[in-house]
Amino acid sequence: LAAPKKDSFNLWEFRNGGGGWLHHMHIHHEEHRTVMRNGRNVTVVPDAGHPDDASKEDLVALDPGESVIVYRGFRGFVGPYVAHCHNLAHEDHAMKAW
Repeated sequence: LAAPKKDSFNLWEFRNGGGGWLHHMHIHHEEHRTVMRNGRNVTVVPDAGHPDDASKEDLVALDPGESVIVYRGFRGFVGPYVAHCHNLAHEDHAMKAW
């Protein structure tokens, strides 16, 4: 489990190895910036297929087989951070982490 410290900033990697499904990872309480997608720096050359990478978000979409690195601040909240996929089948089956 991740245990970020208050007022810290971290790089987190998400990988979609999920059998051809699109996964929308949602991390509660803070926003992040996508910095890498499949090993490419999207802060320099944005990915046309993922325009949300260019803004602060609390959700990141991963196409099948993708990996994404996000830069995330942990400023004011020190409790558990809930993270889950926004595929309804996953939510309905309690596939969450905190």
